[in-house]
Amino acid sequence: MTEDLAMAVSGNGDETARGTLNHGFPTTGLAVVRFDGDLTKAAQGAGYLEAFLTPADL
Repeated sequence: MTEDLAMAVSGNGDETARGTLNHGFPTTGLAVVRFDGDLTKAAQGAGYLEAFLTPADL
């Protein structure tokens, strides 16, 4: 469910991060999504996936 949310709000993003996220969202995973402008105007597909980290990355 968290994976679906991260993908839904990220219309675009870092290709490596998007590829890793497509393999699932593990416990303690972290998706960094950037929105331009005011966060109250955030919408589906409006974000940019800056990074996706998993415990294996640490």
